[in-house]
This record gives sequence, structure tokens and C-alpha cells, in this order.
Amino acid sequence: MRVEFINPFLESADEVLLQLIQLRTIRGRLALKMPNQPYPEICIVLGVVGKVEGQVIYGMQDDCARNIASRMMMGLPVESLDDMAKSALAELGNMITGRATIALESAGYPCDISPPTLISAKNITVSSPSTQILVVPLETELGTIDLHVGLEESRGEKKRR
Repeated sequence: MRVEFINPFLESADEVLLQLIQLRTIRGRLALKMPNQPYPEICIVLGVVGKVEGQVIYGMQDDCARNIASRMMMGLPVESLDDMAKSALAELGNMITGRATIALESAGYPCDISPPTLISAKNITVSSPSTQILVVPLETELGTIDLHVGLEESRGEKKRR
């Protein structure tokens, strides 16, 4: 995985969280996701296709997800992740990823994204055998959002070089 593929997501997450819900982030240490290492209990998953392909996952614990959804819904209390809260979180992933793909396109890597999928379960594992997944914790006052980026240049693009 190339650093130029992860930076647009970090920058977009910082910008969207600050502009949308006045939430500042502090980046934790970049790490490589180990096979079968579980994800946090709430994951927003988006696929990326084009000159760059793979997946992006925004993972967080339930309390962090409920707090973020509450802020996105103008402070409405979120006791559990109902359909409205799930929709808000999915849209957050969509906005961050959409903004990041605009930056990727500007860097010469046009790509599209899939609609977001929200997964809620304990001990989630997602395998991606051909792509390394880098993880960057984004610490916030509401909890940690783990940004998982597993992107690589598409196989067709590698052959053309």
C-alpha cells in the first residue's frame, strides 16, 4: 500500500469531522492490520474501484458510534443504533470517502465508491487476502475511530506501467 492512498482519507476525516460535528482528531500510530485481528464492534465499510481498488473501514465502539450519531442529529439522544443513527453513521463514511476519492482523482487516480454498509457485531473479522490493511486510530473526545485502509493500484493499471 502506498502512503499517497491513505493520506487523502486522513485529511478528509479530519476535515469532515471538524466541519460537520466540530470534532477534532489526534492521529495515533499507523499500524498494519494483522490477519484475523477483530475489528471494533461498529464498522462502516465502503468499497473503492477504479485506478485504486480495495476497501475502507471506519471502526469504532458502540458508545463512540452513538455519540457521533447524536452529534450528527443535532444532539438528539441515541440510546441504541436505530435506523436513523445507522443512516447518519453511514453518511459520515460516505462523506469522508467521497472527499478522499476527489483528492485521489486530483492525484491521477480516479475512482468510485460503493454505497456504505454498516456492520454491528462483536469480534468482526474481515479478510482481504491480497491487500495489506493499514490502520490509523483517530482519537476524539467522543472515542476512537479506527481508519482501516486497504487500497492498491488496480491490477490493470499495474500492467500498463
